[in-house]
Amino acid sequence: MSPIWIGGAATGPYKDGSTDLDAAEPLDRIHLPKSRTRDSSLLVVVDCSKLTPHERTVLLCLQGLLSRTQPCIWLCGGGDGEDRAMQAMVQCGTVNGYTVVTDWRLLAKELSQRYRGAVVYDPQVYREDALAATIAGAGDLIATSAAVARELQIPVIIDLRGRFTGQAEGET
Repeated sequence: MSPIWIGGAATGPYKDGSTDLDAAEPLDRIHLPKSRTRDSSLLVVVDCSKLTPHERTVLLCLQGLLSRTQPCIWLCGGGDGEDRAMQAMVQCGTVNGYTVVTDWRLLAKELSQRYRGAVVYDPQVYREDALAATIAGAGDLIATSAAVARELQIPVIIDLRGRFTGQAEGET
């Protein structure tokens, strides 16, 4: 029996063949978000291997916001297997095709109608980026540093800088 993965790491199987999920609530009693459509006709693929953490956070937020209606952005690490994985998804019909975007900034600007602005976090505060991403997802916003928001000309809606001094205050 293989472990089941639902949005996180499952452990097991154990010696008796069970996994941690065997003791969890049945899936029909757990709320799982559903896409409004199953049509993943064309994915936009972005190589994140050379991006800064702040730039990757922008793309992660865009991926989350756009996936509310259908999966459309695939973020990859630039490994040799990435193209093979995409080809396999096309061959098995999971997606109808994909296009590789080399300028992530242009993509973020082209999709600017899909978000209202930015949640700016302090990169010096431990995991404030995670808190900012959580707030961003709830408010149709993009989480990023002030420098990236300025570069992309994203209006700052919420500024977390100076609000928290450590992990315990801003824990999600």
